[in-house]
Amino acid sequence: MSLTDSISDDLRAMTAVVGAAQRQAAAAEQVIAQIAARAVAVGFAGIAAGLAQVGEVVGRARARLTAIGAILGEATRPVASVAQQPSPQETISALAPLLTVLSRVNAEVAAAAGGIEEAQRLVTVALRGGQPGPTLARLHQLSQGLSAVSARGNQARHRVEAALAQARQVGDVGKWLRAAARAGRPLRATAPRTSRAHRIRRSGSLAG
Repeated sequence: MSLTDSISDDLRAMTAVVGAAQRQAAAAEQVIAQIAARAVAVGFAGIAAGLAQVGEVVGRARARLTAIGAILGEATRPVASVAQQPSPQETISALAPLLTVLSRVNAEVAAAAGGIEEAQRLVTVALRGGQPGPTLARLHQLSQGLSAVSARGNQARHRVEAALAQARQVGDVGKWLRAAARAGRPLRATAPRTSRAHRIRRSGSLAG
C-alpha cells in the first residue's frame, strides 16, 4: 500500500471514529437530560441545574466533533488527487495543506477532550452521594474515542511528512531511497551483476 493510500485510510478511520464519538455524545446528552428531568420531578432542582450545566458542556463537545467531521471531509479530496499530479511541486501543493488540516483537527480534539474532562468533574459534583458511575462511564468511553482520533491523526501527520519528503527527493535516487526507508517503505535497489568470467579473472588476480 502506498503512503497516499495509507493517509486516505487514516482519514477514513478518523472520520468513522469521529462519527461514533458524535453518537456517543448525543446519547450522553440524552441520558443527562433524562436524569435531570427525573430530578426535577422529585423536587431536586439544584441537582437538575448541575446536570443542565453538564449537558451544555457535552453539547459543546459534540459541536466540536461535528466541526472535526467537516474538516476531515474537506481533507479527503486533495489526497485523492495526489496520484494524478504531474510534477513534484504540484504533488507537494496537494499534500502540504493536510498538515494544516491535521493541526486544526488536533486542536479541536484537544478542546473537545478538555470539555469532556470538565463534564466528568461536573457529574461527580452534581451526583455526589448518588450514582454518577453510569454517566461517568459514558463520558469515559467518549474520551477514549477522542484519544483514538488524536492517535490516528498523529499517524497521518507522520505519513504526510514522509510523503512530502519523498516528493521533494524525486530525481535524486540516493536521497529518495533514504526518504522511503525513513517512511518504512524502502525501495529495493539491485546491485549490478558481474559475469562468471569476470569473477574468475578477479579471483585469479587476487590469488597472484
